[in-house]
Amino acid sequence: MEGYRENNWKRLGMPGSFYQGIVVFTMVSIIGFMNAMHSRRLIFVLLIAVLASASAPAALAQAGREAVDSFLKEVVRPVDEKNERLIKDNVAFYMNFEEMARRALGKQRWERMTLREQRDFVGAFKKVMEQRYYPRWRRLFARSKCDFVSERTEGSDTLVVMSYKIGRKTDKLIWRLAPNHGSLRVIDLTVGNKDLLERASARLRKGADEKGTQGLIAWLRKKAKEKDGGAPEPLAPESSSN
Repeated sequence: MEGYRENNWKRLGMPGSFYQGIVVFTMVSIIGFMNAMHSRRLIFVLLIAVLASASAPAALAQAGREAVDSFLKEVVRPVDEKNERLIKDNVAFYMNFEEMARRALGKQRWERMTLREQRDFVGAFKKVMEQRYYPRWRRLFARSKCDFVSERTEGSDTLVVMSYKIGRKTDKLIWRLAPNHGSLRVIDLTVGNKDLLERASARLRKGADEKGTQGLIAWLRKKAKEKDGGAPEPLAPESSSN
């Protein structure tokens, strides 16, 4: 085969070394082109990654209003015996009770708990919210008109500000949301000047100090079994004798 190629090049008046040079040049050119394409792909991938990371906070911020709208849509649904559990689960999907409980108790009290106690506390805390606060939110938001005002970030949290109107009364709502597995979940709500997490925090910490972790969990479980009367009852034991 080589003799055939060499004879052909000789018929054209070209030495075999010239043929070999053409082959080497072509191979080098192909390798250079492939390296250049690889570099371009690498640069493109890196550029996409940078743009994605830069746009991630904006995407989460945009999701804040959407999460609040979804929460409100679920919380105002009419409830009956057949759909009560489903609606509670749907509302809970847009909340992060573990983060709420952790912030309400504070870092030191939270970390002093065992994992079992943390789970029990979050479970009891969630039950109280479902039993006593969901009905209040349903009454409030079903009768009010909520309008979006603004959205901003505060550290890793997202704050969604709304105005709500019931009859002639107008006030402000501030929703606090925290990231949770790539999504934003509600962890606090301020209605007017009443901050749910702030008020609960002071009372729960006092209850934990007076009754201890197990005493506070037992009290929360007892409260979760009571029917909501609509009164703004404290979310913590009033004294160590209760």
